[in-house]
Amino acid sequence: MPNTPPAGESEDDSVGMREALRRIEKARRNGEIVLNLSNLGLTSVPEALWELTTLQRLRLEHNQLRSVPEALGHLKALQRLRLDKNQLTSVPEALWQLTALRTLCLHNNHFTSVSEALGKLTQLRWLTLDNNQLKTLPEVLWQLTSLRALRISSNQLTSVPEALGQLTALRTLSLFFNQLTSVPEALGQLTALRTLSLSFNRLTSVPEALGQLTALRTLSIDNNQLTSVPEALGQLTALRTLSLSFNQLTSVPEALGQLTVLRTLRLENNPRLADPPPQVVGQGTAAILRYLQAKLQATRTLWQCKALIVGEGNVGKTWLYEALDGRIGGGNRKDSGATVGIQIGALNVPHPQEAGVTMTLHCWDFAGQEQNFATHQFFFSEQALILLVWDMRGNYDGTTIRKWLGNLRDRAPGAKVILVGTQSDQPHGSYPKEDLRKDFPQIIHTCEVSSVTGEGIEALKVVMQREAAKLPTMGQEWPETWWKGAEALGALAKQRPHMGLAEVQGILKGEGVDKGDMPVLLKWLHELGNIVHYTDPPELTDKVVLDAQWLTGCIGRVLASNEVAKQKGILTRNQLAELWLEIDELTRGQLLAIMDHFDLAYEIPEDAQARCLVVEKLPQDSAPYEQEWDSFSTCPQLRLRYKLKDLHQASRRGSSRAATASRKRSNGCAVCCWASRGKSRLRSALCARMRGRGLWSLPCAGCCRRALWGYSRTASRTR
Repeated sequence: MPNTPPAGESEDDSVGMREALRRIEKARRNGEIVLNLSNLGLTSVPEALWELTTLQRLRLEHNQLRSVPEALGHLKALQRLRLDKNQLTSVPEALWQLTALRTLCLHNNHFTSVSEALGKLTQLRWLTLDNNQLKTLPEVLWQLTSLRALRISSNQLTSVPEALGQLTALRTLSLFFNQLTSVPEALGQLTALRTLSLSFNRLTSVPEALGQLTALRTLSIDNNQLTSVPEALGQLTALRTLSLSFNQLTSVPEALGQLTVLRTLRLENNPRLADPPPQVVGQGTAAILRYLQAKLQATRTLWQCKALIVGEGNVGKTWLYEALDGRIGGGNRKDSGATVGIQIGALNVPHPQEAGVTMTLHCWDFAGQEQNFATHQFFFSEQALILLVWDMRGNYDGTTIRKWLGNLRDRAPGAKVILVGTQSDQPHGSYPKEDLRKDFPQIIHTCEVSSVTGEGIEALKVVMQREAAKLPTMGQEWPETWWKGAEALGALAKQRPHMGLAEVQGILKGEGVDKGDMPVLLKWLHELGNIVHYTDPPELTDKVVLDAQWLTGCIGRVLASNEVAKQKGILTRNQLAELWLEIDELTRGQLLAIMDHFDLAYEIPEDAQARCLVVEKLPQDSAPYEQEWDSFSTCPQLRLRYKLKDLHQASRRGSSRAATASRKRSNGCAVCCWASRGKSRLRSALCARMRGRGLWSLPCAGCCRRALWGYSRTASRTR
């Protein structure tokens, strides 16, 4: 008869038991002191095991044991016992008689408590109780002064007593994944500790006493609710890894810059962290330490931000800035003309929380002429306060406001926008505030002001103070070298409106700025409006614009060119040389790249004359695309449809013009593109002669694709 397992025992159990018996017999025969019975699927322990009274190491982990018999007490010589990764809810009392034990592993079971008899194991060096259901620990645990490793992670502990400080031999302490709201000051007495994990708890702070753990090499306090960390951590000079991610930190002490052997400092996912700035944190540990070390030498507090005042022409932007500055009767008059380009002025306001602190809002008053609208987006920033100004007189027409808000959403989705209606003292209708805020969440407030009496200005100023104080740049601590570098570049702005990146880096180096910090400093100067420096696309990286007015002036000349308008949006190299006469060839290419990046001008692919298409100057009249299209009505068709967040007004004007121009070079393909006015949907269709090939292998597919180059690029950025 074939062998069958006993009733209630599976085939796998039987196989595991036979293998266990074989190993036990082998150990008995050879007098072995180490026995491994792990990963055998055992549901019970073979009785033959208890005869091996000379065993020193026994492994029973990763089985399916629900209990262990009292006979375990026969193994008096045991020094290491592993019962982890089973289904135990308790252990036999005989376990506590194994006083020679140095390692006891009970993790990954179902214990809800541990016996006070644990205190008898006075030789214990390593104890693991992770992944159980412990809510409290026995008092005797703190008497095991020989312990070097104590792991109690992934339980339900809410506190740890001061008695923990008695375990002065501890080198590893793991308390992560519990429900701790605090840890005792006595933790500082564990001066031999090398690894401490407090992650995944509910800690809002950690004690200064941690600074006494001078042997510590790894400290993890991730995923808590820390709002600060003590300066004393800077005394942990042996520390190599410090993890503080997923907390609520607003800053970290510059004393951490003293941790010269630190290799890993994790600060990611602290949404309120302003110091170090996110740009520094994003560069990794070395950049963070350089920043903190520079702060240790000398720092200055930055109480500045950029405030952009944008909107259509003649809505009162300049008046608004001057009124905020205390000059209610200011602004442009009919005899003085409108703002040209950009006017930048400082608005000094008190900090709403910091007594005695004055914030400086660098207000950018943008020209409202149509040719300047396209350049405003160069300076949109998520680190700026943006005032969108509109004239309330007459009946509300949301087209213009929504156009501006759509552009802000696409270029700076995280920016804070205050919607300001001027002329509120004049007859006007209501407007849908709540609908606008629902459609454009970046609107944080709406204000109405009178351009005659100044009513509403003080209320607006209060809102600006409150929101400016929340911006990441406000209250930042900058190393002294950063300040000197920023001042050096500012002094050159009027002499040198633009410079190459290498030259700028040389100036910053001369002021003591570390090369690794330069990208961060340039990023912040860009956000503050001191310079214009784009890192995307890569071809723009090498150009640093020191004078924003110069940049808008150069682009404005192209957008206002009558010659380009006469050519229906076509810009030739000769025209460009005339418009930018004083600019060298390399810089011209970089300015064109900026226009390309912001969808203002596109280079016509494979054009022998290297011409460009200026979107703003495309004619508004539709080309006769319907007749062209009808002439190919018998050909197979391939239709593409792009759904855009927002369709640029100039794109609507010029879409069919671009299609007609491209048809002449399509090798038998007809290309038709058009935009539905009033809708954010751009439709394009292509048809071609099959020439005996499949639809997806059309010989002219490349021509058709190139004919849609402007639209496919825009769609890929916004869809």
